[in-house]
Amino acid sequence: MIDCLRKIDLADFTTLRLGGKADYFCYVDNDQKFDKIITYCEKNDISYIILGAGSNVLFSDKGLRGCVLKLSGSFRNVSVQENIVKAGAGALISEVVGRAKENGLKGLECMFGIPGTIGGAVHMNAGTKWGTVGERVRRVKTKGRDFFEVTKEMFRYRKGIEDLILGVEFILEKSDEKEIENTILQIKKFRIDRFPRNSRTAGCIFKNPPNGPPAGKLIEQAGWKGKIVKNVLISDRHANYFIPLRNAKSSDFIESVAMVKEDVFKKLSFSLETEIKIFDENGKYKYV
Repeated sequence: MIDCLRKIDLADFTTLRLGGKADYFCYVDNDQKFDKIITYCEKNDISYIILGAGSNVLFSDKGLRGCVLKLSGSFRNVSVQENIVKAGAGALISEVVGRAKENGLKGLECMFGIPGTIGGAVHMNAGTKWGTVGERVRRVKTKGRDFFEVTKEMFRYRKGIEDLILGVEFILEKSDEKEIENTILQIKKFRIDRFPRNSRTAGCIFKNPPNGPPAGKLIEQAGWKGKIVKNVLISDRHANYFIPLRNAKSSDFIESVAMVKEDVFKKLSFSLETEIKIFDENGKYKYV
């Protein structure tokens, strides 16, 4: 039997603070334990997912009939050698960006202020208008495969490496720490002026459509900005941020997302695609 916690509230591990209980919850601190748990789950037909910082994920009110793996220990290590930054998938984005800055390496400033882990960032090719993480990824370590080189063609808008990511290497450029700090201050001001400060969010709910205005503008044009839908507030600062209110449930959040998406298509003929990862109770992506 694997060494895991039982019946753990997933709401405690997501920024939205929503979701039911997981059958199994395992802290995984090294490769050997990861392999052992994955082998056990696959042999016993138990579904499993890796959970990063929980900043872009929503679980069902029914929880998860499977195993949640939380990377810790060696999977959170960050090292720097010359212009290469190596990080475990469980390392926080903020820590990696900070270590790069301390060592006078530029290229990851675009991720400043994005909550989450490096694994999640590379999985979805996180980024801002200053750039995306995929532009700086050199090699990736995934489930069953040691570090291998990647190409920029593997990354698209909000779509990166789809395999279970365990480690990442970035290739950066030497720079003056003051220059890096100035860029970070610009991004910080932009985020403070533009995004809601309530920490109970999951970032942008919808991806920006490839040909058209940003998703937030479309939601605003459809008349949803600042409104409350099913115990969920559509932010009056940025309409692509949804904030669950007191007594909100996951089902309320999912319903609000579906309602806004349907109305935007009805009024403006744009079909929005969710950026947030929504899981059903069997650990499968639920497409809204």
